Amino acid sequence: PVAILAQVFPFRIAMAEERIVAVPADDLAYEQPRFTLLDAVERQLRDETHALKERCSRVLFAASTGDAKNAQQTIVSKFEAWKAETDKAGVLGGLLIFMGGILVHIVEGPIDLCYQSFKYFGELAKPQGNTGDILTNLRMLYLSELHGTRLYSGWWNYTSSTKPGAGGGDELSVPEKVWEVYQKFLLLGCKLAAGGQVASVIRSNVELL
Repeated sequence: PVAILAQVFPFRIAMAEERIVAVPADDLAYEQPRFTLLDAVERQLRDETHALKERCSRVLFAASTGDAKNAQQTIVSKFEAWKAETDKAGVLGGLLIFMGGILVHIVEGPIDLCYQSFKYFGELAKPQGNTGDILTNLRMLYLSELHGTRLYSGWWNYTSSTKPGAGGGDELSVPEKVWEVYQKFLLLGCKLAAGGQVASVIRSNVELL
């Protein structure tokens, strides 16, 4: 009996009981907490190191420039006027690049302003009648939210002489091409954040276009 053994070998029984207690249980025998995407978002929202108001979103979209006279200049001037009126705090940044007959635009800031900027380009894409269209074929390419680090401290525009598609990469699928464009805009944003004029930064990084 265990009682008798305990009297004869009290030390050994006690040591055995300690070893039994100390044996780790099988991890698979217990339900492990699951970390979901919702948990990740909630953790970001509770993160005190980055206030929610400081977090930013990014929207990447593209369009074709229309046949109206001075369409590029009209797009830039109208958007700058809209931004001055809507974004009085100056929290919306980004980069607009014209290449041939297309434009690619990334905006960074509060998600509501990012959506409003895309909506405003939708207004510009409406038919303009006899004066010719300013832009057409507007498409949202990528949306990313809740970033703690901003890349674009301001808003810039640049007209490139590089022809669209000159960089190759035709073997990529459409989602892969979109991701590649988004990554290139992130790299340009990092280089702009490090200092320098937008024209010199882009000219020295033509391979990113």
